[in-house]
Formats: sequence, structure tokens, C-alpha cells
Amino acid sequence: MQSQGAATYAAKLRQADREARATVVALAITVAVWVAAGFGLSGLDVRIAHTPLWVIGGTVGTWLCAIVCAVYLANRVFVDVDLDHHADAPEPATQASQAAPIIPAAEASRVSLSEGGRDE
Repeated sequence: MQSQGAATYAAKLRQADREARATVVALAITVAVWVAAGFGLSGLDVRIAHTPLWVIGGTVGTWLCAIVCAVYLANRVFVDVDLDHHADAPEPATQASQAAPIIPAAEASRVSLSEGGRDE
């Protein structure tokens, strides 16, 4: 795996999008292999250890295809990128910092009682 492939936050997001798209393609390939090996072989009257060939193709064949796709994705597509907040990341919205301060519930009830809510 590469460790310094994407430098800016936007490039990191593009890489994540590329990885997501490649994963969807790998899923589509795995489903196609499952359909071809499972349903496609169902017309054959071939048995291995008293098990129809379509069962072995639909299970073991699909499993092997998924492993090959995962290894390919890990070695050729996925990049080890640090997504933590750094200087190159956009600043989050500051609306919350301009709002009134949050007072804990226990302190808020103490403040309202001391402001004349109850005679002592």
C-alpha cells in the first residue's frame, strides 16, 4: 500500500471516491460470477462427490472471485490515507461557536431559582 499518494483534503476525498467506485465494480463482478457459476452451470449434469457442479461453482467459485477482487483492491486501488483534520482540511462551520453558551441542566436550574423563582 502507498502512504503518501494524496496530499490535499480534496485529493483524499477523490481517492476515497475512487476506492468506493472500484469496490462497487468488484461487487458487480462477484455477482456476475455467482450468476454465471451458479445458474449458468445448473443445466449440466456433472457431480463432484455427489454434489452438483452448480453448487460448487456458485459457492466456492464466488468465494474465490471475492478473494481475488479483495486482493486486487488492496494491492492496486486502496491507498493508506490519513483522514484526520489537518491544516489542509477546510474549517468546520462556526455557527455553533456564535450561539449562546450551553449551560448544564443542574446549573441552569440553580440559576433560575436564584433569580427570584422561589422565596427562601
